[in-house]
Amino acid sequence: MQGMSPPPQLAALEAQLEVEFKEAVELYRRAKELAEKAKMPEDFQLQIQRSMSEAYHDAGRYVKGVMQRKKLIQMAEQQKVDPLELGYMYHGLGESQREMGQVPEAIESYRKSLHLKEKAGADDVSLGKTQYSMGECLAGGNKWDAAIEAFSKARDLEEKSEADDDNHKVRLKKYWNTLGLALQANGKEEEGKAAVEKANSI
Repeated sequence: MQGMSPPPQLAALEAQLEVEFKEAVELYRRAKELAEKAKMPEDFQLQIQRSMSEAYHDAGRYVKGVMQRKKLIQMAEQQKVDPLELGYMYHGLGESQREMGQVPEAIESYRKSLHLKEKAGADDVSLGKTQYSMGECLAGGNKWDAAIEAFSKARDLEEKSEADDDNHKVRLKKYWNTLGLALQANGKEEEGKAAVEKANSI
C-alpha cells in the first residue's frame, strides 16, 4: 500500500548502515590525508583512493562514486600502473556511470576497459564481463545490433574460458539468455528463442 512506512527494523538497519558508511568514508579521508602528509608510497595512497571510491559506489552514492573513481584513474595514470589494473578501474567507473544514467559515458569507459584489458592479456572471463556490461548499456539505448555483438562476444569468451569456478555456468546461462532476449527484441524471433532454449539447457 502506498504511503506505508517501512518496518521499524528496516528503518533501524538503514540508519545503522548510514552511520557505518559515514564512518568508513571519514576513515578513508583521514587515512588519505595522513598518507599524503607522511609521503607514503604512491601505491599505498592509490589503494586508499580505490577503497574510498568503492565505498561510495557500494553505498549507492554514485555521483561521488564517479568523482572518486575518476580521481583514482587520474592517480593511476600518473603512476603508470599496469594496464590490467587500469582496465579494472575503467570498468568500475563504467558501473558507477551506468547507475547514474550516464550511459554514453559508461559505454566509453567499458570500451577503454576492454582496450586496456586486451593489451594486458586479461583472462577471457574478465573480458566477457566487460563485454556483457557494455552490451547492457547498448541494449538500454535500443542499439540492438551493437548490443547483440557485445553479448555474443561475452558468451564466446565465457565458453572459450573453460572456467572452473562456481559461477561459470551462471554466467554462461545469463549470457545466452540475454543474447536471446536481445535477438527477439531486434526482430530475430527464431534465433532468439533458440538462444533462450540453450540458456535453459545449461
